[in-house]
Amino acid sequence: MQVIRHIKNILSFVKRPYVFICIVAVFIVFLPGLARKYELNERKNFIERETKRFYKENKDFLDKAEKLKRDPQYQERVARETLGVVKEGEIVLKIEPKE
Repeated sequence: MQVIRHIKNILSFVKRPYVFICIVAVFIVFLPGLARKYELNERKNFIERETKRFYKENKDFLDKAEKLKRDPQYQERVARETLGVVKEGEIVLKIEPKE
């Protein structure tokens, strides 16, 4: 019962024209700022996610570069896969699909 009385008091207060005008004015003044704040917050979150992704990608590249310097087996595998390097005496078979 008290809740209903409170709601009625609030509604009767809002029925007054100057209160309604003030509420509308507050919305007009602050709503664009709130929308801009939300937009900037979303942009900040996107930039943070991208930054984390770039840091991880950069770390992966640095790890691969370090592995290329230190690990001869990895060097050989990368040379074979990316450059098509073969050892002396190996025979390369190139199979082309029929059309």
